[in-house]
Amino acid sequence: MKEVSKILSVPAEHPSYAGHFPGNPIVPGALLLQWLQVSVEQSLPGWNVVEAPSAKFLAEVKPGNQLNISARFDEETGRLRLAADGVSGLACKVTLLLKKTGHC
Repeated sequence: MKEVSKILSVPAEHPSYAGHFPGNPIVPGALLLQWLQVSVEQSLPGWNVVEAPSAKFLAEVKPGNQLNISARFDEETGRLRLAADGVSGLACKVTLLLKKTGHC
C-alpha cells in the first residue's frame, strides 16, 4: 500500500465560477474531480485513472482555497482512496480505479 500526500491549490479564476454560483462561487464537483485526476496521474507516473466509482462532496471548495490531499494506493487492485481537506473541513472523499499504462 503506497501513501501519497499533496497540496492542491485551487485557481482563483476559472470560467466555470461565473455560473457556479454568481456572487458566491464554488468549485463544481466535476471540475474538482478533473483536477484530482491530473494530480493523481502526475503523482503516480505510469498509472491512468479509468474510473471514479465513488465520490462524495462534503464541503464547499472556494476559488483560491488549498486542499490537503491524502491518498492510499493499492497497486495490486489499482484502487486509490483519497480525502481532500480544505478550509471548511473534509471537502471530499473519492475512490479512483487506476490502470497501469506500461510507460513509466
